[in-house]
Amino acid sequence: PQDVYAGNRLSALDAIDAGVTTTVDWSHGLRTLEHGEAALDALTSSAGRYVLAYGNIFAGPWEWSADPAIRRFIRDHNTGSESLRFQLAFDVTGDPEFPERAAFEAARELNLPVTTHAGVWGATNDDGIRLMHDNGFMGPDNIYVHAATLNDDSYQRIAATGGSVSLSTESELSCGQGYPPSWILRQHGIPVSLSVDTSVWFSSDLFSAMRSTLGADRGW
Repeated sequence: PQDVYAGNRLSALDAIDAGVTTTVDWSHGLRTLEHGEAALDALTSSAGRYVLAYGNIFAGPWEWSADPAIRRFIRDHNTGSESLRFQLAFDVTGDPEFPERAAFEAARELNLPVTTHAGVWGATNDDGIRLMHDNGFMGPDNIYVHAATLNDDSYQRIAATGGSVSLSTESELSCGQGYPPSWILRQHGIPVSLSVDTSVWFSSDLFSAMRSTLGADRGW
């Protein structure tokens, strides 16, 4: 928990220094509630507006999202404040059994958007998008991060259901997640935001994100 607190405090300072006043903390290292509390404490004690996207990569999302303590934690702190909001952050593996259903249902019960790594080479693919769509869990409150290795059918499903994509170009180009698909998203009319993924790896300056995205688009 102390590491999570320190990381969020450092990243929050980095964001403000770069002129970023609203940040999504894609916080998928919250292996215990104490880690979640530390993440929240760091954000609420920092300048700026934040979205805590609660996640735990160390367990299945159908497990941690069912924890009554975590649900209470989110309900108690998600008061509608402009300075702090919540999302659920988890990935869909493409397992035909679709165990992530329970996490999507938890998000609906908590009235939270879902942010998910979609179309990441070797990790998530079109099967996950199809399962989400076929089970009725794609909508305007879904944010698909990277979306770099999807086929045209998946992009059509995202567009038709009103979802948006967050591109993290420096990360996609450096980490083998896939080529940032900015021109494809434009073709489908999918809203796009830019992100920095992890500020200790890449620039926190969104002008750098803009330049790298424009360069990748023109390079393609």
